[in-house]
Amino acid sequence: MEGFSIASAFGVALGLIIVGFGQLGRRFPKTISIALAAFAVSAVLFSDLLQFHRKDMEMWLFFVIPIVTSSVCLFLGSKGEGEDVSTRVRSIVFGSLGVGAATVFALALIIGSGEDHSKGRRVAVPEGESAEVQGVSCSGQIQYYKNGNLEFCRLAREDTLSGQILPAGTGIHFTQDGQFNWCFLQEDTEIQGYLCRGDGHGFMTEFHPNGQVRTVYLAEDQVIQGTPCARFRFLSAVFNPIHGKNGNTSFHENGQLRYCELSENFSIEGRSFRRGDAVRFNQNGKLVVKQ
Repeated sequence: MEGFSIASAFGVALGLIIVGFGQLGRRFPKTISIALAAFAVSAVLFSDLLQFHRKDMEMWLFFVIPIVTSSVCLFLGSKGEGEDVSTRVRSIVFGSLGVGAATVFALALIIGSGEDHSKGRRVAVPEGESAEVQGVSCSGQIQYYKNGNLEFCRLAREDTLSGQILPAGTGIHFTQDGQFNWCFLQEDTEIQGYLCRGDGHGFMTEFHPNGQVRTVYLAEDQVIQGTPCARFRFLSAVFNPIHGKNGNTSFHENGQLRYCELSENFSIEGRSFRRGDAVRFNQNGKLVVKQ
């Protein structure tokens, strides 16, 4: 459908989820309240939000705090007749939420205040033109580190980095010492034998320092080192917090499969798994089983 994108799908799905929880919350306020609180705690733990980096502020302010507030409101509103919560208690609870939100904001500013010290100048290349920067043909906005090394730009033409042919328009990122470490593919692209999703800023493909692929979002189901791995699924990413932390499919530095979600029922080392289950392997290819 023309004009329908990942962002549109996310908006529709999120809207349906909110409406669904709203309806369930009216019938089962305490249960939904507990479920929302548990979901918020899981998101904080699995997404490493306790580091309070500035880049995580959006998650705190527009996701975690609203969910916790909704959970508290549902719980307070679940009291039956004769069990109404006093005004004082409500003031204390919502005052605590306000203080908590302010504390999160302050911590993000304080702890994250030094995160951008390495940022240097930003240069805009006129539309339709390109600039050769440290051996890379760049277009659009070019970001440098303070030491003068290239940090980020978009490829003006097809180019090869870490032995991989990347299409024009791909956003490429380097570390301060000039190591290519991740990119935003402009289109679905085969990287080291894996068809990776490309959607501008939608999916990040990461690389280890040795050039070996680290994290990819598969564009199709694929058997990797004998394991049937599933392509990226939007709903799986929404409802599985672990998915968001590990990426769709990840690899160790030696190229060994580290993590994926199964595309079919499958047995590994005598253990049976169902389609959609997450499986993990160590650097020697042995199954990692968390107790």
